[in-house]
Amino acid sequence: ALASSSEACRQCLSVNVLGLSRGGIAALQLAKKLESASTALRDRLRLALLLFDPVPGNLVFTARHLDFLAAVGMPGVLTTASGVLDLSASPVSSVLAVYPHEPLPD
Repeated sequence: ALASSSEACRQCLSVNVLGLSRGGIAALQLAKKLESASTALRDRLRLALLLFDPVPGNLVFTARHLDFLAAVGMPGVLTTASGVLDLSASPVSSVLAVYPHEPLPD
């Protein structure tokens, strides 16, 4: 089983994405876009996200409760946050989101 797992890893494409603030949301949007990739690609792709203070520009509360288009199957039209709330079908293998309590150095 270990040999077949090792062989499968040789066929995988690992992509590491680093996003700062709005770039963190862009990384989540990339993961969301990859949901529509072919099954063969999604099975081979390992997407790892490192997000520093991802800021969608609006509140998650607004996205969940006030974005009426998300409720009818059109998430992300009115709010950026609603477009990236559910990534369960994306090829994301790991996510680390860091919310610093002090500003990042320049």
